[in-house]
Amino acid sequence: SDLVSITRAVHIIGVPGASLSRLASAPVVNVSAAAGAVEVDGFILDNLNPAANVTGILSASSSITVKNCHIRGMTADGIRIDAPAGGKAIIENTVIERTGAYGLFIANSSGSMNAMVDRLTVIAAGTVGILVNDAGVAWISNTTVSSSGISGIGVGIGTIVTLQNTTSTGNSAFGLHIPSAGTSVFSAGNNSFTRNGSGPVGGAGTLTNVGSF
Repeated sequence: SDLVSITRAVHIIGVPGASLSRLASAPVVNVSAAAGAVEVDGFILDNLNPAANVTGILSASSSITVKNCHIRGMTADGIRIDAPAGGKAIIENTVIERTGAYGLFIANSSGSMNAMVDRLTVIAAGTVGILVNDAGVAWISNTTVSSSGISGIGVGIGTIVTLQNTTSTGNSAFGLHIPSAGTSVFSAGNNSFTRNGSGPVGGAGTLTNVGSF
């Protein structure tokens, strides 16, 4: 079972050094679709069993905020969000490191959703550091992604993403991967994609410079 299961709107705050650790194959924190607005603030999330299939935070809620957290050693995803149409997600001042799959995975179960990612650090994700998928709209700022097993940042078909003050470096494939020509990715200034195995930007889509805000 989940270590922490959230089924209604709640704001949980960890005291300094508060830790949640997982031994079994289940999320450390599981937020159900019925939960409503949920905020997770100030926790260290650890996976203590490398043989288990563990995600740090798994959310199907219409509104999820994660801030001031440190998520490490997950064998699946660091944070995985599958929101309903019209859902929103905020990820702020958080570190995700050493995951088996995605660092941060953002998608929606139907329709479109909105996400804001600010001051996120993703280190050594097993696949893609940050993936925004399924017709979402996301703003990613002041964020660093490094040493991912595939690409640093990936953007799915029909998704609109704006990047600002973001660095994606030292990833095995691309710094930024835009597979589809129907995908809109905009640079609002001061982004860097260096020392990536396959190059800075790849895929059929394009990165459009819209200047600084």
